[in-house]
Amino acid sequence: MPAKSKAQQKYFGMMLAVKRGEIPISQMPKNMQKRARQMMKSMSEAKMMEYAGTPTKKLPNRVKPAKAKRSEINKLVKKAFKVKRYG
Repeated sequence: MPAKSKAQQKYFGMMLAVKRGEIPISQMPKNMQKRARQMMKSMSEAKMMEYAGTPTKKLPNRVKPAKAKRSEINKLVKKAFKVKRYG
């Protein structure tokens, strides 16, 4: 599965370099170090390479998390709380 943004590709590139011993983990941003340690234990080097090796030419800088549209949320709420009206 290729990276979805330039930021994700860069993050996996840094993790791959740490796993190979090319850079110390202390060079990664502090807020990413704990998660990077967990991911390095659970992911193979080949899987990291798949993400890190993604060409960045057509990738966006960042991907915003998906948000449900308000109309979709309203439909789900109405369906969940459907009240039968008598009269």
